[in-house]
Amino acid sequence: MTAQVAAALTWPVLATTAVAVGFLVIAAGAVVGRVVTITHESGHMVIGFLTGGTVKYFYLNEDREGGATEFVEPGRPGWLGGILTSFAGYVTPPLVGLGGAVLLKEGYAWPLLWTAVILLLLAWIKARDEVTSVAVLAVAGFTAYVGLYGAPVLQAAFAAGLVLLLLFGGLRAAAVSSTDRMKSDAGRLSRNTWIPAGLWKAAYVTVALFCLWKGVVVLGR
Repeated sequence: MTAQVAAALTWPVLATTAVAVGFLVIAAGAVVGRVVTITHESGHMVIGFLTGGTVKYFYLNEDREGGATEFVEPGRPGWLGGILTSFAGYVTPPLVGLGGAVLLKEGYAWPLLWTAVILLLLAWIKARDEVTSVAVLAVAGFTAYVGLYGAPVLQAAFAAGLVLLLLFGGLRAAAVSSTDRMKSDAGRLSRNTWIPAGLWKAAYVTVALFCLWKGVVVLGR
């Protein structure tokens, strides 16, 4: 299957997928943005856990893009852990997208899809409300279906779509991210480091641009 997926990842498949993802990001950003937001919050949760935090739950906003991760008091990451946890959110989608591009180019659509399913199910465990739970399970369920029953072309196209969505959507999310000193990740980083929130936002965009460029280069080889 690996060789078949790699062979199915042709220029027409990539071009069609890229156009479809670009259209979805522009026309239905609030809908497809849920996938990017889930990845964003997963980044907060994973880094927060690894730096000593205890995740209480996360949730998605019902009426707009975005979400939040809450940590148990006093089980929050320390000063350095808090900085890493706050920074992780906006850079996680493009970094995961770049890693997925590397795997997919080698024909590893199946482990890529099932890694996504496992991460989504772990995120679902920490979902706070019905909207978040349904969104996470819907994405996980469709991804699992493609992983189990999808033909090589479908697996290649869907995995490429997921990768490109994280790359393009991650850049979009970073570009429109808030620098509000009290409510945003960049603002939280600014309060903890005295580095202006605008510079943190620029760092998000820089990472996302690099991942998008590198991911497209990898997929286009």
